[in-house]
Amino acid sequence: QDLRNNTVETLNLASFKNHHGMYGIEVVGAIFLAHFLRLNSSLKYFNFKRNDVEKDGAKALAQSLLGNPNCALVHLNTMGPLKKASKPG
Repeated sequence: QDLRNNTVETLNLASFKNHHGMYGIEVVGAIFLAHFLRLNSSLKYFNFKRNDVEKDGAKALAQSLLGNPNCALVHLNTMGPLKKASKPG
């Protein structure tokens, strides 16, 4: 709810090392989360390392963050600072 209401700055969803599928988010969870991130303007730190988001989940997350003009994200998976994508033209 805090993510939806733009009141959270840090979201740490990093799973445990060697979790063997017992914890963490998978493709469907990543796609669901991407819908909220598309409109979020408060999140600055986002970590989802060691999850099974696979190609489709990672693509959904990336598209939602890159397509959000109000994205305030500074660090992603402990990598930062991020550079905004430049618009062609």
